[in-house]
Amino acid sequence: FILRDREPKGASTCRNIGAEKALGDYLIFLDSDDLLEPFCLEQRIRVMLADSNLNFAVFPFKYMNLRGEYLPNNFDNGKNPLINFLSNSSYWNIMSPIWQRSFFLEINGFNVQFARCQDIEISIRALTQQKISYMMQMHLPADTIVIPSLKKQSVQLAMDTYTSLKLLLPQTYDCLERVNKTSYMRYMKGYLNEWLKFFAHADFSAVLLSPCNDLLELFHQYKIISRFQMHLYREQITKTLFLVKAVKYIYLKLIRLV
Repeated sequence: FILRDREPKGASTCRNIGAEKALGDYLIFLDSDDLLEPFCLEQRIRVMLADSNLNFAVFPFKYMNLRGEYLPNNFDNGKNPLINFLSNSSYWNIMSPIWQRSFFLEINGFNVQFARCQDIEISIRALTQQKISYMMQMHLPADTIVIPSLKKQSVQLAMDTYTSLKLLLPQTYDCLERVNKTSYMRYMKGYLNEWLKFFAHADFSAVLLSPCNDLLELFHQYKIISRFQMHLYREQITKTLFLVKAVKYIYLKLIRLV
């Protein structure tokens, strides 16, 4: 066991400390509520030893549904993995890659400023390196199991996502600019839609109205949405907030009548 010796607290700092202190040549990150299959390490090491030029390799995983069944998750939809990460659509999870430790340290590991989206952020950064060598091993059996956790429906979760997106957009733009692919920013609209779901899960709290406007401006600034779409989103949010307040008011009136 290694004691965390620096701030900030959180998964990214702890993963980076583990990577720095690791004695081996390869890294796999395993969350506490997920599983490695018994053959996982053997399968992955075999692939990495077969090609010393690989910076990382990616393997399929299974996920556990609500009935406790393990089902395959085929995140390889035939598209460029970078586009999948940018569009928040279909991508590997944090356990899927095995990293060359030297490459992981070379790209400075996880960004500890991110409260959420840490695995998305590092994957985009890795995939936009000038010289990158990786392989997706989708023909091999799934060697990890993801046990989904229920998303907390809270204002704090929405705020953590908001602060992470404010970091993710400019950083992703810089990464894409390095490889002359800034036009790919248009794919990132999926993250705005995801945040609006968190907004809904937090019962459209008025606390989130200002962050919502900030994000709409940011997504417009990076030409992910048009000015017309930005105004349309705002109009829909304003109407929804009015309806939520109206329903709450009527509900409280009805309670008094009973």
